[in-house]
Amino acid sequence: SCVQRSESILGRWGGLSLILAKFVPGVSVVAPPMAGALGMSNTRFLSYETAAALIWTLGFLLLGRVFHSAINDVLAVLSNIGLTAAVFCAVMLLLFLAWRYYMRRLALGADDIAHIDVDALRVALAGGNGPTVVDVRAAASRAIDDRSIPGAVDIELKRLPADLGALADGRELVLFCDCPDDASAIAAARVLLAAGLPRVRVLAGGLDAWMAAEAVDPSDPEPVVA
Repeated sequence: SCVQRSESILGRWGGLSLILAKFVPGVSVVAPPMAGALGMSNTRFLSYETAAALIWTLGFLLLGRVFHSAINDVLAVLSNIGLTAAVFCAVMLLLFLAWRYYMRRLALGADDIAHIDVDALRVALAGGNGPTVVDVRAAASRAIDDRSIPGAVDIELKRLPADLGALADGRELVLFCDCPDDASAIAAARVLLAAGLPRVRVLAGGLDAWMAAEAVDPSDPEPVVA
């Protein structure tokens, strides 16, 4: 996702990531608030943003300067083709969107992943011998949104299964994130299943579903981490 890409770029490049983000679709939208959440000063942020805007503008001016003759040729051809070109472009755009939708549904197809809803998880945890709950969000996400499920263990998706440690003893694990369609939790579940840990489930609806249920009934039990 764009958020995960932003987290990776910010963690690796620091302030320079604000310049790089200008050239990565979608990342430029979420990079600034993440920079603020991670403690970047206003002066430093404005300096990098100014440099990024300057590089972005000069880059496109340079491209226009280098390829101006080719652009004129393309516009001349399109003006001659007219409606045919417009229909062709529209069809290609629709095909591209359909392909992206198909790939997204394929990636998020979770028929192979067991889920558990919030109510069932609360009941299991109340029994005193419930599953271990694992927050697979990246550190940058947790810095921005510090809500969590009480007692949850924080292990980033990219650190699975290496950082499971004693949790990789066959106990049941319930994974959650705050991504659309539980994307990160599903990806983490697949990683753990491939590593030979069969007792893995994903919390349906993730953190938002848990918080919504907590708002209705705040008497949630503490997950057991043994």
